[in-house]
Amino acid sequence: MTRQNVNLRNLISQYQNVASLAELHELLHRSTRALGFAHFMLIHHTDPSKPNDLLVHLHNYPANQATAYFEEQHFRHDPVLQACNYTNVGFAWDEIHTLIQMTPRLQNTLNSCRGYGLGEGYTVPAHVPGEPPGSCSFVTKAGIPLPRENLIAAELIGSFAFQAGRRITGLAAKGYPTATRLTQRQRDCVYWMARGKTDWEIATILGIGEETVTQHINLARKRYCVDRRTALAVRAVHDGQVSAIGGWH
Repeated sequence: MTRQNVNLRNLISQYQNVASLAELHELLHRSTRALGFAHFMLIHHTDPSKPNDLLVHLHNYPANQATAYFEEQHFRHDPVLQACNYTNVGFAWDEIHTLIQMTPRLQNTLNSCRGYGLGEGYTVPAHVPGEPPGSCSFVTKAGIPLPRENLIAAELIGSFAFQAGRRITGLAAKGYPTATRLTQRQRDCVYWMARGKTDWEIATILGIGEETVTQHINLARKRYCVDRRTALAVRAVHDGQVSAIGGWH
């Protein structure tokens, strides 16, 4: 495979038939190079310190970058992952500011990538109802421009790679077992809360009382055993209870 000649039909067939995570890692490595990138990251957006055999975490990032990202929990402030919550199509990293507000902390996380030899990136979000969100990112080496002529191919490969990971781990067949389930109305309220709406605004949107909204959110916090609303939003999104782009699941 070369950057100038990416046989998509053949590649997609390989992703549909790959049999193990090790084979998927190798296939992603070869695909990434063929597309003109150097690195990839195929992950569910969950805390990697709490492993789950059904979830996918594959990458070939530089070792020092991976250590900072996972062990030092830089992923908690990753603007790429946050931007995934607001779109269902791929995006270049230089477009993130059009999807979310780039706070200094988020910008610092993105800038830190440059210090590990990473360049420009393209991320394909993955949203499956009832499951934690995920994504497949392709990244160039520092100083290498984004191969924009191959972004459509990257979109397809990222989608099929994520589905391959779900199939291999068994997630596609078994489904994701969430320990905490919210009611439909709780999911509605938490969804709009995660979008930054006040209780009064949520009440207006849903056609219910403001106090009722507060009660639903408080009950959802109790079910997750969290004190802060921000923690509730993070837990609910990670569990696939709500999506920042598609409402409740």
